[in-house]
Amino acid sequence: MFQFFGRRISGEIRALFDTAGLPFGAPGQKILDFGCGCARVLRHVMPEADQARFHGVDVDVQAIDWCRVHLADSAEFTVTGRRPPLPFDDASIDVVYGVSVFSHIPEDDQRAWLAEFTRVLTPGGILLLSVNGAAVARMATTPVREQLGTEGIAYVHDGGIPGLPDWYQMCFHTRVHVEQNWPTARLRIMSYTENAIMMCQDAVLLRKAGGDREEIR
Repeated sequence: MFQFFGRRISGEIRALFDTAGLPFGAPGQKILDFGCGCARVLRHVMPEADQARFHGVDVDVQAIDWCRVHLADSAEFTVTGRRPPLPFDDASIDVVYGVSVFSHIPEDDQRAWLAEFTRVLTPGGILLLSVNGAAVARMATTPVREQLGTEGIAYVHDGGIPGLPDWYQMCFHTRVHVEQNWPTARLRIMSYTENAIMMCQDAVLLRKAGGDREEIR
């Protein structure tokens, strides 16, 4: 099932880029898997884009160590902290994708990472993030749904995930909250697709200002 889900999510990411008319895995393109874990998704992305350059980052030291042993010839892997910075120069990454990361971290951390992604993305660079939207929220408790309805976001301590930090919990977003709070003068939302990842998480596609849309195709 691990391989199945990774392969499926890889295909869903590519479909989102294709639908938006955006390149994914073009020759020379530098792609970052944010929260890569043990490359569940990345291992399926890389064979279909073998002329791109790949990086993976995660807070999980053991997962990164595994990647460095088994996938060192295919990508570079780095341990990151809870908050920025990333180990990349300004405007050096063409694509950042993060699957099921913002669905687990507090909003203050999300804001910090959105600013950091904006820093490292090239002009016209693309950011893809998944969130727990309406479909997942329907399975949450009544107090969580009420908070979500009032505030647009709900970060909930649900026991966490064994082996991961205690701040890695559950976070739910409304579409309205994302559309009102994520865009900046340098980062705009291109599309918001409900149930795009594993038929439950919503996918938010954003683009950094600058560049030429035609040139990056």
